[in-house]
Amino acid sequence: MEPLSFLFKGLKEQRIFSREDFSEEQKEIFEMVSNFAREEIYPKRRELSKLNRELTFEILRKVSELGLAKAEIPEEYDGLGLTKTTSALVAEGLSKGSCESFCVTFIAHTGIGTLPILYYGTEEQKKKYLPKLGNLEILSSYALTEPQAGSDVSSIKTEAKKDGNFYVLNGQKQFITNAGWAEVFIIFAKTSAKDISAFIVEKGFGGISIGQEEEKMGIKGSSTCSVILENCRVPEENLLGKEGEGMEIALNILNVGRFKLGAATMGGAKSCFDFALDYGLQRKQFSLPIACFQPIRLKFAQSASYIFACDAIVYRTADLFENVKGKDLEKYAVEASICKIFGSETLGKVADHSIQILGGYGFSEEYLPAQVYRDTRIDRIYEGTNEINRLVLYAYILRDSLLEKIPTRIASKEFEKIINLDFPNWEENFLNKMQALIIYLFERAIIKYGQDLRQEGFLGEILADLLIYHYAGVSSYLRYLKSKRKEHLLATDLFLCEYFKEVSSKIFILIPLIFEEYEREKEEKRIFELIFSLRFPYNYSKIVKKFTDLLYHHKKYFLD
Repeated sequence: MEPLSFLFKGLKEQRIFSREDFSEEQKEIFEMVSNFAREEIYPKRRELSKLNRELTFEILRKVSELGLAKAEIPEEYDGLGLTKTTSALVAEGLSKGSCESFCVTFIAHTGIGTLPILYYGTEEQKKKYLPKLGNLEILSSYALTEPQAGSDVSSIKTEAKKDGNFYVLNGQKQFITNAGWAEVFIIFAKTSAKDISAFIVEKGFGGISIGQEEEKMGIKGSSTCSVILENCRVPEENLLGKEGEGMEIALNILNVGRFKLGAATMGGAKSCFDFALDYGLQRKQFSLPIACFQPIRLKFAQSASYIFACDAIVYRTADLFENVKGKDLEKYAVEASICKIFGSETLGKVADHSIQILGGYGFSEEYLPAQVYRDTRIDRIYEGTNEINRLVLYAYILRDSLLEKIPTRIASKEFEKIINLDFPNWEENFLNKMQALIIYLFERAIIKYGQDLRQEGFLGEILADLLIYHYAGVSSYLRYLKSKRKEHLLATDLFLCEYFKEVSSKIFILIPLIFEEYEREKEEKRIFELIFSLRFPYNYSKIVKKFTDLLYHHKKYFLD
């Protein structure tokens, strides 16, 4: 499937992979991982949420026995050779243990800590490291961030100078996940004034020391330290890829990490939701379960609709990444960033709603939502902040439009035609016309600002939000078309209402930013009429009640 097909293909032309397409093997793996998480991780989640190396490694050994750390590693390197969809299932399943600290440790190891070697390593490097990483004989860590270099990767100061058959590394990395427990590090350093290169660095090489554990707000049970390199001599055969390929490796590996983070946060949202739902059905006030009150119903309905949309985009994106590696990992950078943004913000919403539903109990550390709320805050920061990931969205659209890799200019000319068409139902009418409007707004923004659109962060973030909601909305509806489940249509409709609220609250802020004063009144009137025509045509309150009645009947998130 072509990149950005959700924006430039008609609804009926788009293909989506969803839970309905899981093989029997994938279903069995997911059930096995979920049961393991509930039985082995959930009961120990409070202990694992404190820095406890011994217990963490005890659980990691059990995970290793199930083969979960080598899901993506090919069989020739003692792996299982499973799909990216299956690895996303593993990430979601482990999150059922409701311990983000443990998930962070595991996913950092299997994702950004292992995949650079899998995708960019030489045959010798793969044979040497992948079996040990896959069997969790050693733990890996990805060291990119520095005290003065976070989102701006190009500003790293760590240097690697050639000295005979070695590279000598000097510098400091900061906020490095798994650093205190790792034996192998993927380290990025400058090999010239402009070039960044990547290295596989073993702790045993010497010249590498680990700082104190960070005192973090959340994910306290994971190891996060600085890494200090002082004349660390790395054999030249441990150069990962070629000299100067470090930036490509760093960014492309993050693309994979981002959609996996979406899977983990989506799974965490389901667990937190179920906890709050159980409480809402049991807790009584004024002689009724609090779940019966409309404001609480709305929180459950919104939460479940966001989770449903998140599920749809995660597995759609996982399927896009199948059989993609190396430089091609950039192809779906937009979709991967959406997974990261939407997943992390969905979990944040669900955790916040859950605390509000539990009231005073929600603020107590004895109850799950407090832990989730604290731990999940980091999800909007690491793997690239959500602000940087939004920049990825509009910067890629800008670049590919100017290079005519995507048909923004041509598609924008269809705006007048599409907004005057009649579609068979409200959902298709809304999604088709919103797609036309988003393309039109992007094209007009590009005409006005050109390359300078990258600097228009206020405008760019709103355009990015339209993209995010559109990908989620289209993916939700396509999943419904595949499943034909009425409850999926209810979830989709409720999410499209959230999409509509997002659009109607922000779209008119865009108009003065994009259109010149002489055309502003005409454009504002036309776009206002379009937005008004796309409003939800049904009784919203009745839809919320119907949907939440189903949730209450099943007593859990039941849309899988």
